[in-house]
Amino acid sequence: MKLIVIRHGATEAGAKGIILSRINGPLSSVGKEQAKELATKLAKEPIDTIYSSPLSRAMETAKPLAHKINKPVKEDERLLEIDMGSFSGQPLDSTKAVLGLSCVPLMDSYKFDLTPYDGESDKQVRKRVQSFLDDLVESTDKTAIVFTHDGTLHWFYLLCAGKKVIGQPNASIHIFEL
Repeated sequence: MKLIVIRHGATEAGAKGIILSRINGPLSSVGKEQAKELATKLAKEPIDTIYSSPLSRAMETAKPLAHKINKPVKEDERLLEIDMGSFSGQPLDSTKAVLGLSCVPLMDSYKFDLTPYDGESDKQVRKRVQSFLDDLVESTDKTAIVFTHDGTLHWFYLLCAGKKVIGQPNASIHIFEL
């Protein structure tokens, strides 16, 4: 099975260095253009199913492609961004004083426990992404596309390719064979 994973388009909050996490931040004008460009690039792929995080920035990135190829978008909560708990809505560096790393290097470390701050741990994120992958492998899809977030995208790399990556750009395309 071919799995195409897309990080959502750019947001205003991202440009300002704010941790969105589970906050529903819309795409910026740049992000909307990125979504249209992705739809054009990916329209010729033989996509069986489109999956997306239910957060608006991921759904807004998925919709132009869904419209272009006339397929519905299936929302799946297992594709949500990592829950940063009380750090959500705060500057990227807000985690540094408490956890020793700012948000991006913390996600790049693959080792975190945000449960004391009403967020998720690395183990919880790994479990939900693995659950999604397990269900996907059981499907009849030959090509699936997923619209998700940078933190969650890290775990697709680890679980599908056995490698760790650092932060990926908005509207980036990542291809895995399952």
